[in-house]
Amino acid sequence: AVVSTQSTGFRKVQSLTREKRVEFAKMKDNTIQKIEILAASRINLLSARLEEYHLATQRYLQSSINALQEVVAAKERLDAKIEEKRIADLEAEIDAHNPSKKSCYPSLFHNLNILF
Repeated sequence: AVVSTQSTGFRKVQSLTREKRVEFAKMKDNTIQKIEILAASRINLLSARLEEYHLATQRYLQSSINALQEVVAAKERLDAKIEEKRIADLEAEIDAHNPSKKSCYPSLFHNLNILF
């Protein structure tokens, strides 16, 4: 009778263990699915944010390029004005020393200005 009671108890525990193992496997699978869904959701969210970041970075870089081009163009205009002023001062200095040759210098310096 004791062996029969122990055997019955063992079978009950064995059956309960199988049931709990099946429940645990289902819970484990559900948990893994939830983790995968959460990971996919975060990846989608990150992808959306990355695209916005990429576009914002492109806009910033294009704006920086435009500003730099404006600075370069302004510097070129300033350099041209400085060169014109330098040539005008040089012509004035030459004219001050040689008033009789005044008429030939503007075209000479104009041609030099074109070359440089």
